[in-house]
Amino acid sequence: MQEAFTVSDVAGKYCTPHHWVATACDDDEVLMANRLGDSISPLVGKQLKQLYVHHCVDANGEMEVIMVRCIQQPNASDCGVFATVFLFEWAAKSVTANLDVRFDTDRMRQHLLTCLERQELLPFPTARPRRNAKQAETAAVRTVRKIKI
Repeated sequence: MQEAFTVSDVAGKYCTPHHWVATACDDDEVLMANRLGDSISPLVGKQLKQLYVHHCVDANGEMEVIMVRCIQQPNASDCGVFATVFLFEWAAKSVTANLDVRFDTDRMRQHLLTCLERQELLPFPTARPRRNAKQAETAAVRTVRKIKI
C-alpha cells in the first residue's frame, strides 16, 4: 500500500442515516468534501470537533472547516462511494487534489474493489473531460468557503 501522503487524519463521516462526507485534517486544517454542498449540520459539526479536538478546536471551542469543492454525484445512492473516492484521491495525491472532476462512475465500484483486493491505493479513473475542462483545471479547487462551527 502506498504511504506517500502526510494527512494527519482522513475519515469518512456518517452525516445522517442516508449521507456520508469525506473529512481530513492536515497541518491543523480541517477539510470536508460534501457532494451535497457546503453546509454542516449540528451533528456533523459535533462529530468533527470530537474527531479533530487535538488538532483544530480553539480555546472558545470553535473550529474552522474548509469546504472543498467536489463533484456532485449524479444520484441519491452513491454518497458513500463518492466519499471513498474523495478520501482515496486525498491519500493517493494530496489534500490539494482536484475533487471537482468527472470520475468514471461506471467504473468506480469495481475500481474500489480492486484497490481493496490488491491492497493498493490508486487514483480513481476519470471520465473524458468536457469542453470547458481547461477552465476547470485552472479554477480554484480547494476552498469553497470556510465555516466556523
